[in-house]
Amino acid sequence: MKLIIIDGKSGAGKTTYARSISDNIVHMDDFFLPIDLRTKERLDEVGGNIHYERFKEEVVDKILKGQDFSYRIFNCKEMDYVGERHISCEKDIVIEGAYSMHPYFNWDSLPIEKEVIFMDISDEEQEKRIRQRNGDLVWEIYRDKWIPMENRYFEK
Repeated sequence: MKLIIIDGKSGAGKTTYARSISDNIVHMDDFFLPIDLRTKERLDEVGGNIHYERFKEEVVDKILKGQDFSYRIFNCKEMDYVGERHISCEKDIVIEGAYSMHPYFNWDSLPIEKEVIFMDISDEEQEKRIRQRNGDLVWEIYRDKWIPMENRYFEK
């Protein structure tokens, strides 16, 4: 098994690319922080809007065991868990999404074959894609809240 980690900016095409190469995908969007954990202190952390502790427990630790696993899917629209996603360790695993290279996961120290991809996009194209995908109102939230948080993470 090889791990393919696709990190990058919102709207850059990470999910689309991941789906083009595999159906064995872990989506970082499934690990956004539940509302009850969204404190000011937590959101001030670089990458703090991801439930990185749960990701490590439900994904990283399971990958290290080399056995098939499932993890809970968090849905941001419903602000609740909406099922499980099943991942096979018999084939390559793709982890896609911003924050997938969060330092908390310490990927470099893990004895797993890895390929890391970073997907970039111009600011203009990013705005265009997010507006098309999510609408004008959601674009404003991305512009004012989520993109600045992502940029802090990328800088670190």
